[in-house]
Amino acid sequence: MLRVPPFRGDQVAAGVVVLGVLVLLLQVRMGWPPGGQLALAAGATAGVGFLLAGCPREPRPYVSAIVVMTLVLLAVTLGRLGEVLGGEGLIGGTGGAAWKLAVLGAVGAILARVFDAAAATLVAAVSLAFVPLAFFAWASDPSPGVERLLLLAMALVLALAAVSRRDRRPTHAAQLANAAGLALVAIATVPLVGATASVVLLDAACGLGGTDARALAPTGGASVAERSTSCFLEGSVGWGWELPLLVGGFGLLAYGAVDRQRGPVLVGLLVLVGFVASASGFGREGLLGWPIVLAVAAGFMLIVGLRPTTPAPPEPLGPDEPGPPLPLSGPRRTGPR
Repeated sequence: MLRVPPFRGDQVAAGVVVLGVLVLLLQVRMGWPPGGQLALAAGATAGVGFLLAGCPREPRPYVSAIVVMTLVLLAVTLGRLGEVLGGEGLIGGTGGAAWKLAVLGAVGAILARVFDAAAATLVAAVSLAFVPLAFFAWASDPSPGVERLLLLAMALVLALAAVSRRDRRPTHAAQLANAAGLALVAIATVPLVGATASVVLLDAACGLGGTDARALAPTGGASVAERSTSCFLEGSVGWGWELPLLVGGFGLLAYGAVDRQRGPVLVGLLVLVGFVASASGFGREGLLGWPIVLAVAAGFMLIVGLRPTTPAPPEPLGPDEPGPPLPLSGPRRTGPR
């Protein structure tokens, strides 16, 4: 087995990252047949995996970089494999996405366990969290409400897993919290996905009929990205889904602040951005609703935090604490010596 010297680990990791970028560039740029692209991706994945097997089982930065690039190349290989196999059902389409995510999540969980790589924990958690969503999308074509319900359930499971591992494996717990936050971000972006799909379909239909889609769109002569963003801002997921977004966003901010983890803070900000975009949707002007709730909550917490305080009494001495020191000189003798 090829051993990676620890003092050259950074150079090896840099070479692996450059190799991964090269493979991704060839996958996108070259018009090779799917079989050739699959052979290239599979060969690169096997080579990087062989190097990874010679790395120490320790959470070192260069080991984490090699682990992440191994998972990236594996994802490309799985995508090309599904393209080569073709077909629909559990091989292609949304059913194919389910088994690809399951394989990627399982491999990520194994690498996170073996190499103690927190980044692999994030990849595994996100991949496995979206497996039920992809499977139900293939099996029953669920509505956006069912998709949000599945995402909320996955977010709760990941949040509980993060809390249970917070003391023993704090870095891995933070990545699980990040995955839960990304599931909440997906809840907020369901309207954006639907709006983008509808705008693209409108462009395609009007293009076949010889009509300019921008003339029919409610947002006027704007591009696909501008009209999709406008549809997203004018819609909302409803207050029932906005409540988990608000609670989850604040929870991630508190988690990151208490445990001094930057990842949950950034993801929490993304969740709150999704909440603001949904709560400020079309037809929700005025101060009724969330503005009053947030104003009351902010005022209550500020009053509690800034209320006058009284000096605390001195703490009583415990049973094992020493008493006051004795004088250095004893009592003066008055009698004859």
